[in-house]
Amino acid sequence: MSTTLQETGLRTGTWQVDPEHSHLGWSVKHLGIAKVRGWFEDYSGKVEIGAAGSFRVEGLVKASSLRTGNKNRDIHIRSDEDFFQVERYPDIRFASEDIQPAGEGMYIIDGVLTLHGHQRPVSWQAYLGGYAQDLGGDQRMALNVSGELNRKEWGMDWNRFLEAGGMLVSERVQIDLDLSLIHND
Repeated sequence: MSTTLQETGLRTGTWQVDPEHSHLGWSVKHLGIAKVRGWFEDYSGKVEIGAAGSFRVEGLVKASSLRTGNKNRDIHIRSDEDFFQVERYPDIRFASEDIQPAGEGMYIIDGVLTLHGHQRPVSWQAYLGGYAQDLGGDQRMALNVSGELNRKEWGMDWNRFLEAGGMLVSERVQIDLDLSLIHND
C-alpha cells in the first residue's frame, strides 16, 4: 500500500539502503539504570517515492547478525532459549502502509513489522536529514528513524527479578536507525 504526499520535500525515485554508511541500532535498560546497546550487521531496504508523491518503505534484517559487543550476550540473545531464536525466526521484515508529514522534515511512517514470528503494526518517527552527492557521483538521502517496541508483545518475555526490585532487562526497546540511501534511478 502507498500513500500520496503533497509537497514533502522528498525526491522521487528508488533509494536503496547503503549498509556501509548506515546503522541499525537498538537499546534496552539494564538493571533499570544503564543502557545496553546493540545493532544489526546484515540488512537491506529501500524507499520508493513516486512522482505523484506515493511512498513505500521495505526492510529486511537477518536476526543472526545481531551484535552487542559481548560474545556471550550475543549468543544468549540469538539462541533458542529466551529472545530472538534466530534459527526459527531468521528474518525481521518491515513494510510501510502509510506515511504522514509531521512538521518540517519530519514524518510518521506506519507499517507492519514481522519479528519473532509475530506481525504487528508499528509507528516510526522519521527525519529527513537531507540530500548530497557523494564522491562517486551518486545522489544520497539521509533518514533518521526512531521508535519504541515492547519486546513482550513480540513473544520475548525472558527476564529476572532483582532483589532490590525491578527487572534485569527493560521491556521497552528503543529503536534508532541512521540510514544513508543511494538513488537508483
